[in-house]
Amino acid sequence: MTYSINNWDQKDQDNLLFQALRQANIATWLTGEGDFAYRMGNDGQIKIVSASKFKLLMKNKLGFAITIDEYDSKTPSRNLDTSMLLIVDAEDFNPFVHQEFYSNENKEVVRNTFRPTKYMLDDGIGDLSKFIIPTVIIALIMNLLDNNQQRFNWFINWLAAHMQTLKRPIVACVLKGRPGSGKGLFVTEVLARLFGEQQVININDQGIRKNFTAAMFTGKLVFNLDEISHSVKDNHIIKNFLKQLVTNPVVQMENKFKDLNHGIKVYGLTLITTNVPQALSIEHFDRRYSVYNTGKHLKHSNYLGLGNYQNLSKAIESELEDFAKYLKSIEVDFQMANTAEETPEKDALVDTTNNWYLNFHNALTDMNLHYFEVMKEDSSNNYLYKDLLDDFTNFRLKKSNLKSYFSAVEEQTISTRQLLKQLKIIDAVMYSPENTLGSHTGERYFLLEGHPKFNQGAAQNDDSVAETNSELDTAIVMPQYMQVGDSLIEKPQLLEI
Repeated sequence: MTYSINNWDQKDQDNLLFQALRQANIATWLTGEGDFAYRMGNDGQIKIVSASKFKLLMKNKLGFAITIDEYDSKTPSRNLDTSMLLIVDAEDFNPFVHQEFYSNENKEVVRNTFRPTKYMLDDGIGDLSKFIIPTVIIALIMNLLDNNQQRFNWFINWLAAHMQTLKRPIVACVLKGRPGSGKGLFVTEVLARLFGEQQVININDQGIRKNFTAAMFTGKLVFNLDEISHSVKDNHIIKNFLKQLVTNPVVQMENKFKDLNHGIKVYGLTLITTNVPQALSIEHFDRRYSVYNTGKHLKHSNYLGLGNYQNLSKAIESELEDFAKYLKSIEVDFQMANTAEETPEKDALVDTTNNWYLNFHNALTDMNLHYFEVMKEDSSNNYLYKDLLDDFTNFRLKKSNLKSYFSAVEEQTISTRQLLKQLKIIDAVMYSPENTLGSHTGERYFLLEGHPKFNQGAAQNDDSVAETNSELDTAIVMPQYMQVGDSLIEKPQLLEI
């Protein structure tokens, strides 16, 4: 990759004043509002000032006074002709445009905020064919993958695909397991230096959930989601977000004071790191994640034979150029890079995710009150327990209460629609519209086995639900007794009038 930075004087590179500005390491341009923008160096702070302040500042920095648009000036070499300056209409982060200032399809001048590191540039690290195998960094990655060669092959191919093209694979890697195995070290000492500290972000679930997160995900080449929350409630929130982040070219997020109707372009590779065994919610047929357990704490290998953390850090730094060349030398299998590996660790997360819904379904169909004891013990949810007891007594389930039952027991926020989608995977007949009855209040109930119309196509259309007397409300209940969980409750006998 080659990259042209500070190409602000492209209209007139022979201009004597422009040459003086360059010698002083100053870049300048006009904003869309007509103010002056200037910056010291390639990555200094950009300052916006008026014309009068700009003249004052340049006199101090250049050592002589300048004029602006004074064409009869006695010192024309010190006169700044603003028609020779770029008018920058917007800023954007685009790693596929290899210059700082460029024109977009609307003929507007855009300032590119992408910054390649020396490890990305063709001339940044010398001859790519000459390098020493970076044994320390490779050993660190092997430890992160529990010394599994097959998994190392997948991981290094995945990383090389991104390093060579900056076209991120649409698969995330999840490294979970023992603290101290080197997850954080790899991110801060390897990835952040290869891709740029400002272009690699470490973020947890609190950052994902809080408002105005757009800035966190704009202009990044690597997303390290670290210690994302493992509670069921938080997993639901994060799971939906990750679906966008890993695969979508554009994601929708909130951003303060900005119109985000067009979303945010995403260029970053997603690496998830956690010490929590059940860190992520993954459903069947989800092809977004390769999940791996990490190896031992680095101290058990005497910090890869280097004695301590400080020596390991220095060794990694000394190998970065060779590691960058090593990644660029790999003949990437892009199909592999975009295909998640099926691992026992991933299967375990899938089983854990599905168990939430399966356990809930089984508790409902078995009318297991013990499973819902937490609602009885929680004063704020005690009313739900009474509703559920009434439902079980009448062999039914109030549809609008299902999400509340689930949330109370599993501590997960979920919509009725999303919950039913999961439950229908388990039992499509049980949760079908044909297995519901309505009441005069507009409520709908799923029928449990034991109800005389269970699984008999008893659904009513919206008009019949609005009738004063429904099939539920015109029934006469004749109490008997039945066993529900550990409790003996009245068993209804539903008789048609």
